Amino acid sequence: MRDLCRNAVDAALGAGASYADARGVFRRSQSVATKNGNVEAVSDLETEGIGVRVLVDGSWGFAGAGALTDESAREAALRACAFARAAGGGDRKLHPLGPQTGTFETPVEIDPFSISLDEKIDFCLEAERGLARPEVKVAEAFVHAQREHKVLVSSDSVDVEQEHVECGAGIDATAVSKLPVCGASGACLLSPPPAARANTQARSAASRALSSVSVPAPAKPQEPSTRTRTPIPSVS
Repeated sequence: MRDLCRNAVDAALGAGASYADARGVFRRSQSVATKNGNVEAVSDLETEGIGVRVLVDGSWGFAGAGALTDESAREAALRACAFARAAGGGDRKLHPLGPQTGTFETPVEIDPFSISLDEKIDFCLEAERGLARPEVKVAEAFVHAQREHKVLVSSDSVDVEQEHVECGAGIDATAVSKLPVCGASGACLLSPPPAARANTQARSAASRALSSVSVPAPAKPQEPSTRTRTPIPSVS
């Protein structure tokens, strides 16, 4: 990815840009959702792209591409230069910036993508079992994970690389009470597997939902009281 970004910057400078930067991104997202003991959704998606920003004759131009290939990087750079020329009439200048380099990686104890989709499904279903109560009519659970790898390279000697990893999970219980007729939800975020921990947290969420609908029945309206007026004697 870094080489593609450098190639894009070089192509933009070769096309007349006084400044250029390129950002490459690769993202993987994975999610699982269950509802009432059934798998509602499973997805494992990968997306990628590159964006090029240039300064030509004092005007900005930007273009992007949805693929990380040499051809797409070069085409994005040339289109960005063309857009900048079409804008025209600019007088923008950049403040000098020294070389900026660095890397960042999210500290990870357990890689969420090392856990299979089957394990994630079992995790959600186990969490749902912890929500089981006669009053709970809808039980839901989900797991989500994402990894994003980004590279930024510029003609001003900026070279930065980042990898962000995030994951999370949650449950929701909807309980219904008959007297009076009402409903309430209890939700919480789950810790990552093992599933046994999810079951414990699910029971807590179910209890919160049940406590929301366990309200006393409204008191019966009182009969209106009858008052007898006593006339006040006149004083002569």
